[in-house]
Amino acid sequence: MTLQEFSKGIRFLLYSIGRDEYLSCINETDRKFIGDSLLWLRFEQDPVPTFLRLPTQDQERVFGLFARRIGGAS
Repeated sequence: MTLQEFSKGIRFLLYSIGRDEYLSCINETDRKFIGDSLLWLRFEQDPVPTFLRLPTQDQERVFGLFARRIGGAS
């Protein structure tokens, strides 16, 4: 990974992912238990640490959004 790719990934988390896109990556159990509003609020307020605390499968889905957006493999 290059510095440019890393920077692009952080910018994606900070500015480019929308509510519906993000929530589509979160497992259904957490969405039901925690609720979409709180899940989105946490991400919106502090996206990088929130991403880092996600379960691996959710991180992979968020990363897939990023990879598709920049034209890479997911």
